[in-house]
Amino acid sequence: MSTEVPELPRFTVGLDKHLKELKMKLLKDRGSMLVITAPGGSGKTTLAKMFYHDHEVKDKFTKNIFVTVSTKSNYIVVQELCQKLGSQESTFPNEDGAFSWLKEFLKETSQIPLLLILDDVWSKSESLLEKFNELSIQSNFSILVTSRSSFPIFGSQYPLDALNHKDAMTLFRHSAIRGDKSYNVPENLQDKIVRSCKGCPLAIEVVGKSLCGKFTESWLKKLSDWSKGASIFDTEIEVLL
Repeated sequence: MSTEVPELPRFTVGLDKHLKELKMKLLKDRGSMLVITAPGGSGKTTLAKMFYHDHEVKDKFTKNIFVTVSTKSNYIVVQELCQKLGSQESTFPNEDGAFSWLKEFLKETSQIPLLLILDDVWSKSESLLEKFNELSIQSNFSILVTSRSSFPIFGSQYPLDALNHKDAMTLFRHSAIRGDKSYNVPENLQDKIVRSCKGCPLAIEVVGKSLCGKFTESWLKKLSDWSKGASIFDTEIEVLL
């Protein structure tokens, strides 16, 4: 299993306010779960990584662990967590065995503040969150979750808003206009492109990279394709890959 520390993106915008609010919520309460919820591409994982690397967070929690859930089974996720916590078992016989080890570990280290970040949790993983929620209530164990689903029965929800237009333009120009590659694209055209992305950071970055170094004609064609019903991500598949 990978134990690499998640890297921060080189450039972020519009997330500092959200980071501050997350810290106000999670740093004051022990044994709590907070779910960052928003559509795909909204910056949930980036925000979780910022939280992971924040100095105040590191001072608060003795150990921080970041696990990407995605399509993994509960068994794989719990086993990965146990290994990152120091288990000498290469594998556990089953999910219950892994949870038993985890429960005993948390009991023995109940005075040690622990942060678990579960990134990209799918709706089918509700049973996993249920078990982790029970553990967090019983120990000094805080959990930050990112998901497209809100999981209202667990902890608190933190809806992540789309970028405002000013931040969206900043992100777009960082991706699309570098040095002398802008070819003097009119600002009103830049504005139309960005508004079409509706504040979604992933869409803004993908579109920006695809237009970087292109002449105005390419930008106009992009808008024309979208006006005919083409999806932003369908037209940028090569950039995504």
